[in-house]
Amino acid sequence: MFGYSASERGQVAFRWHESTGMVDMRWPGFGNEIFGVTPDGSAATGSQHDDRGTRLVRWRGESDIEDLGELSAGRPGGCVSHISADGRTITGFALSAEGPHAFVWTEAARMSTLGDLDGGPVDSRAVSCSDDGAWIVGFGTSAIGREAVIWDSRRSLIRVADFLAAHGTRVPSGWTLQEATGIAIQGGVMTLAGTGSNPDGDREAWIAKAVLSDPSIDTRPR
Repeated sequence: MFGYSASERGQVAFRWHESTGMVDMRWPGFGNEIFGVTPDGSAATGSQHDDRGTRLVRWRGESDIEDLGELSAGRPGGCVSHISADGRTITGFALSAEGPHAFVWTEAARMSTLGDLDGGPVDSRAVSCSDDGAWIVGFGTSAIGREAVIWDSRRSLIRVADFLAAHGTRVPSGWTLQEATGIAIQGGVMTLAGTGSNPDGDREAWIAKAVLSDPSIDTRPR
């Protein structure tokens, strides 16, 4: 188990195991947070705060933390949201002069922006990804506000409502899918979950399934 807690050094990142109890991970700085961890506990991602500001970081095993960097023409800060099962893909948002940009970080390509929908202020977030890091979900901002989006293995941005329709799943009339927060793929079936606005205008959770056209296709990013 990973998390963060108050201590005499300030807010610290910790890991807990039944054999050791709670252990301070000794990240530098005075305000550290963990937001994502791999299923086997071998890697985690979060943020590290010090006098220079906020850095987004990755931790693997007993190694030192690794700075994820920032977007080109960006500025320090943002938030990580998810790490893939193998620890090699991290999603979140980073700050820029225009606003928050969804990003993906990989060992090969480092941090890169995922873009946003047209028509609205810049505000996109990458909230989660598939186990292999190929598919990413979150939200973008258009003229009507937040809309749930999905990025495919080529990092093309698609509205979740359009993606579902293309795979034979219709969003009920009156619903607006505003954010996608979870994704799972098993046996060629993709399951998406998130929050949105129902026909009464209330915020409500949703879940949807889409059958992928060819589940044998390698979905790893190129």
